[in-house]
Amino acid sequence: MRLKSIKLLSVPLALRVVPLYVLMVLPLWASSAYLQRLEAENTAKILSSERTETVSAASAPKLKQIAGPPSRIIVPRLNIDLPVIRGTYDRTNDSWTLTDTKAQFAGMTSLPNNIDGNTFIYGHNTDPVFAKLAGLKKGDIAHVKTYNGLTFTYVFGGKQFVPPNDTSILKDTPDTRPILTLMTCEGVFSESRRVMLFDLKDVA
Repeated sequence: MRLKSIKLLSVPLALRVVPLYVLMVLPLWASSAYLQRLEAENTAKILSSERTETVSAASAPKLKQIAGPPSRIIVPRLNIDLPVIRGTYDRTNDSWTLTDTKAQFAGMTSLPNNIDGNTFIYGHNTDPVFAKLAGLKKGDIAHVKTYNGLTFTYVFGGKQFVPPNDTSILKDTPDTRPILTLMTCEGVFSESRRVMLFDLKDVA
């Protein structure tokens, strides 16, 4: 036993350390190199995917605008079917041009279209015109027909009441989605305005 121990101790230190280095360090180095290579491959895949998505988005064709001047407003459930003519708003005396048998399109607002904007149609709060709009319910459908043969279909989403001089209702929506706004008088002395908002559903 003593002779064997002496022989082991007589082996040079370098010959004892190198095998340990090979057994312990090299596997760790190999593992680290593999992980680095794997990470590099994953990064390359992600960058390639992002470039593909960017190119696809950039090359996607823009939606072609479809638009036309309104000629008729129809709300089927309320039996409203009216011709639409062009109307104007006089800012100096807060008044609108009105007729007793027709709805009117506020010419300073957007034509019915499939891209963006606020199409604004208004009329008297009388039985021949817009009085029946008081019975609107969420989800009701309104159709706007145009002089160039299109039919824009909108879905009623809600209403609000504003003073006669509130012109903010003529503006486009912040996210520029296409909407239809209908307006009529409200109150015993027509002291306010009932504004009804519809979102575009489709165009035919």
